[in-house]
Amino acid sequence: MDLTLPDVENSMDKVLKTEVIDRCVLCGAVSPREDSRFYHLLGLRPPYGIVQCRECGLRWLSPRPTAEDYRELYQYESYFTGENAVECYASLACARRPYFAQRIRCDERLFPGSGKLTILDVGAATGEFVVEAAQRGHDAHGIELSEGARAVAYSLYGVRLSGGELSDYAQRSFDVIHMNHVLEHMPDPSRTLRECYHLLRYGGVLVIEVPQQFDNVLERIQYAFGLKRPEFNLYSLHHTYFYRAHHIRVLLDQVGFRTLQLATANLARTPLWPFSLKNAVLAVLLYLSDVLSSSGNIIEVYAQKAGQPPEKAPE
Repeated sequence: MDLTLPDVENSMDKVLKTEVIDRCVLCGAVSPREDSRFYHLLGLRPPYGIVQCRECGLRWLSPRPTAEDYRELYQYESYFTGENAVECYASLACARRPYFAQRIRCDERLFPGSGKLTILDVGAATGEFVVEAAQRGHDAHGIELSEGARAVAYSLYGVRLSGGELSDYAQRSFDVIHMNHVLEHMPDPSRTLRECYHLLRYGGVLVIEVPQQFDNVLERIQYAFGLKRPEFNLYSLHHTYFYRAHHIRVLLDQVGFRTLQLATANLARTPLWPFSLKNAVLAVLLYLSDVLSSSGNIIEVYAQKAGQPPEKAPE
């Protein structure tokens, strides 16, 4: 089944082929049920839909664009740049760099005395994580499908990102693989995690952050008070899976990773600047929701490939 989207904001003027996914990638159960609540929150239209596994509760898009169309979508030059981008990455770059620098410092504490680390950033966007890692003396590489984003990375920072696949690095090994808001885009997350596992050295660390979309306290409040109105656009389709914290833990366990730390909020990512009463309240709300019910707005995980230390979790 095909769908042409010439009149939908934030989309490509092309026909997107669709596929039906009826088997859960997490537990293997079949015959998922339709999820009308998430369908409404995403503003979906036929032929697209969203389903939930009857066994483990994982949600995913089905029918959804094929893997080939997703790859083309992320190569689309306006995905990261231009007025119709999914997110305004230029405006986020300044905020991301201190956040990424903090994450790199966490990585360094996991490898005391190691000095230079070999780091791969998967889904590098416009290169900020790679820049921060390189400036701290590490051997940093990045993969990014979007030609437009790679051009911005080179223009702004002189960083050359790869437009290839994880398999292109099969002859390399890394201390750290970083994926910031990437896994939720992957049509086959188990395969992606297996590839990451094989690319890491023993004792190497995988760092993942994904959104806890719709199941976090902030979005629940926004929708309850009508502060967010669902619309059908590119944002409705660009996530293939919708994870809760326990889903990520199970996926990592199945591949062979050992979870060092998992949280559903990170105060460094909380909107605290410029300081305001609203932002202070948001910070407290996210912290409490993480501690009490794991319902923060993100899922952040540090996981280790079985082997020698690091033994301690990041501080």
